[in-house]
This record gives sequence, structure tokens and C-alpha cells, in this order.
Amino acid sequence: MFAVAGLLPSLQKLDLEYFNNSMCHTAVQQRLLYDALATLPHLEHLIVPYTSGLQHVGALAGSLKDLEVKIDYNEGGLSQADVAGILQLRRLTYLHVSGLFHPMDRDATGGMTPLLERVCCLAGTLQQ
Repeated sequence: MFAVAGLLPSLQKLDLEYFNNSMCHTAVQQRLLYDALATLPHLEHLIVPYTSGLQHVGALAGSLKDLEVKIDYNEGGLSQADVAGILQLRRLTYLHVSGLFHPMDRDATGGMTPLLERVCCLAGTLQQ
């Protein structure tokens, strides 16, 4: 994946959902993945399986507008580190989180309140 990123400079949308079994599983590999994706200046839409280390997604803050996260039931919900990574995406206009996790599990939300507050603020800004 890392070597291919440099060969596709005009890539706008990337779906990594089905690469789940071959995704990078260590923190270093996940960081390298997002650093490689950050070299794609036109990447605006990304679909990832939850195991993709969202705490490093902030590397795409300069270009990413749409993020879709597919959570596997066995993985639980978003961690606070994941939410912190998503909050770094200053150009984000669309966020879709799907999957199965128990809605009453506080750990599954990963402190999504700051993320939801930011979305509400952005929506208010767009309406003005």
C-alpha cells in the first residue's frame, strides 16, 4: 500500500474496508499507512475498517472531507484516541460511523461528545 500511494496522486476516493485482514495492525504500521495516504493531495473520501488506527487519521487533515468507518462487533466502539484523531480533520464535512456496538456502553462512544459538538458548530457555521 505504501509504495502504491505515490503512484496515484490524483486519487480522490479510497475504500480500505475489504483490506481488513491485511491491514496494518501495529501502531507503527498504522502511522506509516496514514502518512503514506497523506501524500495523496486529492484524497477526499476514505472508507476504513475500524482496525485501521483512527488515532493517526489526522495526517489527512489537509485533504480529507468524507470519512466512513465500519466498526466490527468484536472491536467495540471508538476509543478516545480515535475520536481525537477524527477531531484533527479540519476539512471534514461528512462522517459516517456504522457497525454494531452496544449504545449504552460508555467506552464504545470514546468520548464522542466533543466530536458531536464540533459537528453541531460546523453545521451552525454553514447555515450562517
